[in-house]
Amino acid sequence: MASDRMDGKAESGDPRFEILIVGMNGDLRGKQLPAGAEDKVWAGDIRLPTSTQSLDIWGDDNDEITGLSLTIGDPDGKVIPDRRSLAPMPWAPEGSMQVLATMHEFDGNPSFMDPRAILASVLERYAARGLTPVVATELEFYVMAGNWRETGRPSPPESLTYRGEPNGFQLYDMSAVDALDDYLGTLRAYAKAQGLPAEATTAEFGPGQFEVNLMHRPDALAAADDCLCLKRIAEQAARRHGLKSTCMAKPYSDHAGSGLHVHASIIDRQGRNILDAEGGEPKRLKSVISGLLDTMRAAQLIFAPFANSYRRFQPGS
Repeated sequence: MASDRMDGKAESGDPRFEILIVGMNGDLRGKQLPAGAEDKVWAGDIRLPTSTQSLDIWGDDNDEITGLSLTIGDPDGKVIPDRRSLAPMPWAPEGSMQVLATMHEFDGNPSFMDPRAILASVLERYAARGLTPVVATELEFYVMAGNWRETGRPSPPESLTYRGEPNGFQLYDMSAVDALDDYLGTLRAYAKAQGLPAEATTAEFGPGQFEVNLMHRPDALAAADDCLCLKRIAEQAARRHGLKSTCMAKPYSDHAGSGLHVHASIIDRQGRNILDAEGGEPKRLKSVISGLLDTMRAAQLIFAPFANSYRRFQPGS
């Protein structure tokens, strides 16, 4: 695995091109095309049902609830690529590329269900006020043994166990990082190949739990894209090493749950962070906090969308 780790060496085969949209659960769905067919992508000729972004984590469109699929004939939408997100897929045959996209209706308007379009519209409102959100994320995830399908239960990689049991808490434990050095090296190589601003990697509490920090971006949409791509990279690197990664909130009932930290500041035209407690505007900072508290219950639909999410809302979880 040394070559994989150092340069993200891809598998053999024919290169491919993937166009990806984001589902409401932060999952990636799309189409895979042979290399050379990407002209259809740039021409805006790729189609997918608009209901693709209403699928739940099990792939069900829940049409009886949403009325967004067969009820209205399950119409297609136009999948419009965002060229700035074009990146290589270092785990795939050399020359393979991916691009993130936004779903549009045929009248040219973005789909009301598209998460990237929703975020872009929010950023337009900030820009109209002369404000720029600066955002960074910290993604927590577990790396597990690759035999989870056979055993029916998650378990830490063998290098992090003794006689089948976890070695114990591994918070900031460099021996845990060292134990999965090949995997983490491949993850970093893949992130570098895609131009992701990945910085520190730390071991978290749970066995096989890690956090990767992405650096701040003065573009919240790009920061969100970075996080989505990092999730995919974590999984692809795990596959390369016969492992499994998951961002599930709490894959183990008796170990720490995983989360996503979002760091945000808001910069005005003069380059001042208006949320800075010392040099900013205290009223705006209090207003932001008040708004977060006021919308917290409704926001749980986004922040905690699955039954598993609520395992983290327990004492000591």
